[in-house]
This record gives sequence, structure tokens and C-alpha cells, in this order.
Amino acid sequence: MAENSDLTKFQNAPLSTGVSKQQLTIGLFDSGVGGLSVLSRLAACAVPARYIYFADTGRCPYGNRDAAEIGQFVEEIVGFLSDFKIDALVMACNTSAALARGHAEAAVGSSVKLYDLIAPTCKSLSRSRFSSIGVMATFGTVNSQAFSKGLRGFGYEGDIREVACPRLVPIIESGKLPEHNAMCDLEGALREYLTKLAGMEAIVLGCTHFPFVAPQIERLISEDAQMAKLFPAGLTLIDPATCLVDDIFPGLNEMAKSQPVDLSLPAFKYFTTGTVRDFERTAVSCVGRIGGCREVSIADISNYHLKPLDRFSAFSVVL
Repeated sequence: MAENSDLTKFQNAPLSTGVSKQQLTIGLFDSGVGGLSVLSRLAACAVPARYIYFADTGRCPYGNRDAAEIGQFVEEIVGFLSDFKIDALVMACNTSAALARGHAEAAVGSSVKLYDLIAPTCKSLSRSRFSSIGVMATFGTVNSQAFSKGLRGFGYEGDIREVACPRLVPIIESGKLPEHNAMCDLEGALREYLTKLAGMEAIVLGCTHFPFVAPQIERLISEDAQMAKLFPAGLTLIDPATCLVDDIFPGLNEMAKSQPVDLSLPAFKYFTTGTVRDFERTAVSCVGRIGGCREVSIADISNYHLKPLDRFSAFSVVL
């Protein structure tokens, strides 16, 4: 009981000093640290906002789970984040967006703007010059064909190839990326997956974890002649978070989307269903130091899908 009371106090505490009512409150969730790649892009925008980030690391990864299970997880997490009276919610996990967006829509209600990364990415790429597009994603996202369906839905007529990359999320979530053994494992996995995407002009980093290994992908292709031959026309990596930024904050110039980011500031709150130590350690390997993080038990978060949805009706939309 005391633990729940402490959590309630933490939820209701000010996110930062001097926050105006005009400032947006944006919730994001992912199975782990992947969504921090999205948070970093949003936080780099010159828009006053405060952010609540939920990492379901206790149940990570999502990629091999079935749609019904992910749907329940999404309902629970949306219920938790909605208690912060958020103005917008970002599904910063493409597996959940591909398999359970309907669950999020039902749970969040009509008063909170809901975003995912798949639709804005497909819309943007449908107007691109690329004649072929590859997608690196989880098994769940690939099996749903969410990116293929999205691209076709927006009128894209080029070649599309989606490849499941199940080895990448565990490597990234280990928090050991700078270490030699982890980097060797990563290179081996990347060689396998990139070979399957040979000839593609662009590759969508279709899991929010994957932008964290984009430098390794680029280095592998630029420094390894054998890998370079797989992409004779060159290769462009697409981070879906850049497309999302244009969707959430339209009209910003490049300078306004490239502000310094410090994810340890009081304007950012973090929750994890794993251990705080592991989450913060992995976060440091991806985005640097983050601010205070609190642990939420899976037992506690599992109660949120039982709450009545009408509690969301009082929240206002300011986006």
C-alpha cells in the first residue's frame, strides 16, 4: 500500500518548475529503451513540452508475442499514462502499433491525440524518389506487413521487402553495445539481415531500437567492400521518428528540430517494469544519462486495463 501511495505522489508531482498550462504533456511507451530514439527526436524540437516515458522492460521483447497479449499490455500502459492527463500519446513501439493500435484507440478515448510511427513514415516515403524500400523490424511487425500495407495504401508502387531482425533488440537491451563481444554479435546479425535486403535503395529502421545501431550499419556498408556491393545504388537509412516529428510538430525548420537535448532534465519522467538500474544502464549506452526513473511492478500495471475508460473524458486536447 505504501508503495502505491509513493507512486501516486510521484505521478502527481510537478514535472518541472515553471511549467505553463500551455505546455504540452506527451506520453510515450515502448517495450524497452527503443522509444528513447523517438523521445530524443521530439525533445530536440523547439516546442515547450514535458514527457512521460514508459518502458515495459519487464515484458520485453514484444516481437515474438501474439497480438492478443500485446493488446492487453497496450491497454494497461495507456491506462497508466493517461493518469498523467496527457495531451498526446505516442506508440513508440512499432510492434504494438502494428498489432494493437485499436486497443490503444479504445483505451485512450477521443480526448487524447494518438500517434504511431508507421503511418507518417509510409506517407512520407510514398512521395519519395526511392524505387525500392526495405524494412528492418521485429517478427510481429514484419508478419503484420504493416509497412507494406501502409506504403501501398499511400500509393507507393516500388519494390518493398520486409525482414525480421530478432537478434538486434536483445543486443541493444543488454546495455553492452560498447563492449567488444556485443559489437561482434551485432556485426554478425547486421551482415545477415542486410544481405537479405541487398539492392534496396532505402531501409526503414522499423523498430525504434534500431536507430541506435544506425552508425554501425553505415560503417559496415562504407568500410566493407563486400557489403557495399550489396547496395550498388547506395543506401539511405530512414528513421521513422523524423517523419513523426513532422506529423506532431508540422512547420518546424531544421534548426527548430535540432535543439540540444538533455534527457536528464526535470521535464522528463521515466517508468519501467524492469529494474531501474538495468534501464538506466541501457539508456546511457543509447542516449546518455537520463533523469530520475521509477519502477512499476507488472502486477500494478496489470490492473490498469480494469479501470473504466470514462475517466479519460475530462482531459483536453491542445494539439
